[in-house]
Amino acid sequence: MWKFAQTVFGAQSMHTPWKWLSIPVLALASLLTAMMPVFYFALYRNEGTLRFPKRYRMLALAAAIVVGIMTAAELPEWIGSSGAYWRAMMALDWRSGGITVFTFLRAPWTIRQVSTLLGEFSNLAFILLLIAFYRQASADSSAEAQYSRLLSVVARVVFIAWGIWLAFCVVRVVLTPLSYSQIRNYGLELGRRPPTFGHFVAEPLHMLLSQACLYTAPYIVYKSRPGGQPGVLGN
Repeated sequence: MWKFAQTVFGAQSMHTPWKWLSIPVLALASLLTAMMPVFYFALYRNEGTLRFPKRYRMLALAAAIVVGIMTAAELPEWIGSSGAYWRAMMALDWRSGGITVFTFLRAPWTIRQVSTLLGEFSNLAFILLLIAFYRQASADSSAEAQYSRLLSVVARVVFIAWGIWLAFCVVRVVLTPLSYSQIRNYGLELGRRPPTFGHFVAEPLHMLLSQACLYTAPYIVYKSRPGGQPGVLGN
């Protein structure tokens, strides 16, 4: 959310035609971000053993590999920025006590470093979850699988809401050439060198891929939901 908010406010400062969308988009992103922890909590609280068809287990494995590659690709940049960050922190006058601590805590680069660190831990946890999905027994097992009512409801809500969000990410990528053309013209009018198209399109594509991977877990749970009698997983 921190990175996404910075992106939205950065686009807003350039006075793009989509400026009026910033507040609704941030509100929607906040709501969607809150939905995922609720889904994971419902998944944790579910006492029955879930069983997934083989095609969904392979989808979980593919998503785990993609998230692992993306996480590994981001680590060198984060490690490099961490070195510069700690050198800057050590340069502060820590003898002043509380004033320096307050400056340290409220500094934007501290929030950025903490959010990135927590993001890496969440990526690792998500990879382990997807691997657990992959290792689950198939849906054709003779044992019955059970979904709690909470998990059934939450999975349905997240499946629909994040599906809409993912569609928005797709539309954003499709509209990237138009946005780039407008920003490029605006930058040339101001006498500034506009970013390259590859650099401009990298962020929307990265977001689409990451959001699609995050969508994998609720998608698999929802698509493997009970069919027929409540609480019993159908094929």
